[in-house]
Amino acid sequence: MLLELYQKRNYKEKFIEYLEDCKNCMNMDDESWYLLSNLTHSKDIRRLIREKQRREGNEGMCRALEEWKVDCKAEGKIEAKAEDIIELLEDYGEVSDELKSNIFLQNDLTLLKRWHKLAAHAGSIEEFVCQINNNI
Repeated sequence: MLLELYQKRNYKEKFIEYLEDCKNCMNMDDESWYLLSNLTHSKDIRRLIREKQRREGNEGMCRALEEWKVDCKAEGKIEAKAEDIIELLEDYGEVSDELKSNIFLQNDLTLLKRWHKLAAHAGSIEEFVCQINNNI
């Protein structure tokens, strides 16, 4: 079981699905969870352990996993929106690494949605940059 979890360590969605389907995972003791967090170097699993310790038993782990799942979906939406913006801008030419970095560092989905609309209506990368600098 730990090896299967280790194999899925870089794929949050698959990792969570496996945990939800695996009844033994929910019954793992804190030492096993701690070992798994160290094997995978996962801050998320450490956060799950803290959440589990705050709550009691299997119900605590289920609730912590559910919160993690929501966080993963939100992160996925943010990353996808940033990629969409860059894809639109690439129609105007090469997007600088600095601009890509600034877009990917943004974690406000509402702002990224506004930037996406600006990228769709901008006539150039420079116009987009001016608009986001004026709207921030």
